[in-house]
Amino acid sequence: MSEIFNRINWVDLVALILLLRIIYISSRIGVGKQILPLGLLAIILVIILHNYENIAWIFIDRYAFSKTICFFSSYAFMLTVFFVIYHVVSKLVGALPDTIPMAPLERIVGVAIGLVRAILIIGLILIGFLLLPVESVSNSVKNSYSGQFFISVDLSIFSSISNAFGKGKVHADRMLGTLTAPKDYSGNAGEGLKARSRFFKEKY
Repeated sequence: MSEIFNRINWVDLVALILLLRIIYISSRIGVGKQILPLGLLAIILVIILHNYENIAWIFIDRYAFSKTICFFSSYAFMLTVFFVIYHVVSKLVGALPDTIPMAPLERIVGVAIGLVRAILIIGLILIGFLLLPVESVSNSVKNSYSGQFFISVDLSIFSSISNAFGKGKVHADRMLGTLTAPKDYSGNAGEGLKARSRFFKEKY
């Protein structure tokens, strides 16, 4: 038990605050107003995790930029854009009038849906922290119990969706290994997009 408390860090506190906030809001808005935002989050997860490396490699190959910095910049840009879209959609859906009073069962189901939304959101944010080219931040995520949980769940959801609709096999454990690998700050010009594309498809 003491070992668990010793490993609790700021990542766990941030994750807990976000988790409680999202669940609390979800208990007040019920089920109907969460379906579209939940579906949008799943789409955002797939789009970002499937494309952020591809976009980053364009700059790595052409300009010999650092792989670590390009990966983080690409991911952070996509996450920011899609989170703005998600926020707007959630606000619009939340502004719709309630037709009937919320039943207790709907509140319970709303909390369950809110939990899934919280896991997706927190996992996406923590993956960004993991990619951040600051060793102390990424190490805090690696050493966090909750950080490992949220990221692993997000990667498992992504791999399940990708394998259901895609042609290749995506493995969550391999993706986690790639995310937690030592950072590379050197330039990587000349690798070639075609060769990198084959590597990208096979490494997961």
